[in-house]
Amino acid sequence: MCLDTVTKTNLDESGVGWKVFVMREGKLCGDVFYAHYSRPVNKWLKASAFTIKKCKFKTEGYPLDFHIFKSKEGAQSWARAGKPMDRIMKVKYRKGHTRGKQLDYDTIVAKEMLILPNQYEN
Repeated sequence: MCLDTVTKTNLDESGVGWKVFVMREGKLCGDVFYAHYSRPVNKWLKASAFTIKKCKFKTEGYPLDFHIFKSKEGAQSWARAGKPMDRIMKVKYRKGHTRGKQLDYDTIVAKEMLILPNQYEN
């Protein structure tokens, strides 16, 4: 996933949001990049373990990292857009560095994420 528009960069934010996952063999996996790697719940994850590229926005790029919707409705919109989705999980994030819009919903790109246990929607 790359942001449709970038609104702010060079941030250092923490917060809570929603992320889309695919279930594979009973494990949470990414919906786009590195989809075959499972993401453990209740453990801080570093995006560098799952990503290697940059998203291009106009002429500048930003680190790919974890793209997290600020609202559950935003994550649901990603699923309605025909993207693979099995589970929408509530997550905490830190080291959020880029803000923007994805499908007209506020999205943060963060270097670290913690998937909250038992906080999901099927």
